[in-house]
Amino acid sequence: MSNDHYQRVYLRSKHWLAFRAGWKKRHPDEWFCHTPGCGSSGPLNLHHLTYKRIGRERDYDVTPVCRYHHRIAHELQKKGVSLETCHIKAGLSDHDLAVALGRPVRPRRKGQRNKKRKAMKQRVSGRQPLAQDKKPYNEVRRFGAEM
Repeated sequence: MSNDHYQRVYLRSKHWLAFRAGWKKRHPDEWFCHTPGCGSSGPLNLHHLTYKRIGRERDYDVTPVCRYHHRIAHELQKKGVSLETCHIKAGLSDHDLAVALGRPVRPRRKGQRNKKRKAMKQRVSGRQPLAQDKKPYNEVRRFGAEM
């Protein structure tokens, strides 16, 4: 079965939709992203751990993962990581994922994350308005206010 046929036909078939719904009913306590460190219960996909039994899957042939980690798992698979472990490796840190996928690694500037977090807290608590909250010069001038 080609990848195109698998995505366009099989994943939309009655069999697959029934299997997916049945898996969710049989395992209600396990309906969360199984990627280590995630645990999201948002929109999930069932990730095939093997393609050997397409059309006659067993419950242990699939595992639920969030859409983000499902996409990452398939990118890792294209890089040669086995299907059985790619959903686990999708939970790597951003730096390790970038290395595994061959993407450029950008070092984070020191204190960049903390500045954003602090600014957001101030804005939410109403302590101090941010520069973005002030009206631009054009708007002030347009309404006739003098500088």
